[in-house]
Amino acid sequence: MMRSIESGFGQGDSAAAETARKQLEATTPDGRYAEPQEIANLMMYLVSDLSSHITGQELVIDGGAILI
Repeated sequence: MMRSIESGFGQGDSAAAETARKQLEATTPDGRYAEPQEIANLMMYLVSDLSSHITGQELVIDGGAILI
């Protein structure tokens, strides 16, 4: 059972959010912030029968930032 989808930092329309977003993009191996459709694609996979044996995981969509 999926309990939550956590939002990332740097979201919103404020100047601080834009600064955080640019910093993330500059330090992420993928060089960009995740698109909403990329998050939706993972959610669609997780609610499908294809993921029936996945349990107790925290999946991070961050373009490789966690590796740094």
